[in-house]
Amino acid sequence: KARGQTFKVYEHYNAVVNFVEGELTFVAEQGNKVSITEGINPPFIYAVEKTTKEEEYSFGEYLEPKEVYESFRLQGKPNKRHTVYAAQPFRPNGIVAGMSNAAKYFAPITILIALLITIFGNGKIILDTQVSPQQFLKGAYTRSFNVTDSDDLLRLQLYSNLNNAWSWFEIIVAQGQKELLSVTKQISYYSGYDGGERWSEGSQKASAYFKLPSPGAYTMYVSGEGGMGERGRRPQNKTLHIKIKEGVIVSRYFVVLAIFLSLAFLIRYGLKMRFEAKRWADRDDD
Repeated sequence: KARGQTFKVYEHYNAVVNFVEGELTFVAEQGNKVSITEGINPPFIYAVEKTTKEEEYSFGEYLEPKEVYESFRLQGKPNKRHTVYAAQPFRPNGIVAGMSNAAKYFAPITILIALLITIFGNGKIILDTQVSPQQFLKGAYTRSFNVTDSDDLLRLQLYSNLNNAWSWFEIIVAQGQKELLSVTKQISYYSGYDGGERWSEGSQKASAYFKLPSPGAYTMYVSGEGGMGERGRRPQNKTLHIKIKEGVIVSRYFVVLAIFLSLAFLIRYGLKMRFEAKRWADRDDD
């Protein structure tokens, strides 16, 4: 601790005078020994030099090359730095610093919004029904549902407990004799064991978002086909579960934004860790 600061020991070594020539600020003799300890608290550096007779303390501050050139009115430009000096402070570029500072405030807000939407934006169920393979193969399955607000987003959710099979469905929404919406979705799911490990691909779920023009009663028509394996044409005897929810709020946009902002916030610290690794690389080797 010195000058109200705490310095971390960066280097400690013993130096020996092997050769003396010229006029110096002290009486130097061949064989003189000094123990040197350097501590850093970027941009400051503090050194302690000890001999058998005295101790000397020095305090320094790292200056940017551009600042030195301008102060001494030197011609040209400073050489590009290729490593990290002991007391060189980490200073991210303007873009990284700006993004990190903005993300520090907006990332928590976005994460909170995404959580609130996940909890309260799931909507209410206005249709919950099941369709057997025999019904959707005929294409004659219908159900009615009521929409209370045309501004609300609706989510269609399909689920079938298929395994090593596929199904393809067409959902038509109509009002009276007027067809307003047609959605096609495929559900396929395959699993098994290979080399002692379980594997799976595909999904037993599918979903779609849509809006309807006005409140009122609507009719849903369901038709489909399917098969077992990859090329089979005989549907697996699994029921199709259908739900329609009203007043849904999509959270994925806020989730993506929250991830982006979090990465923008963390990139500054990642760069700093890399910077510090370069600073301490030689010392760690020693």
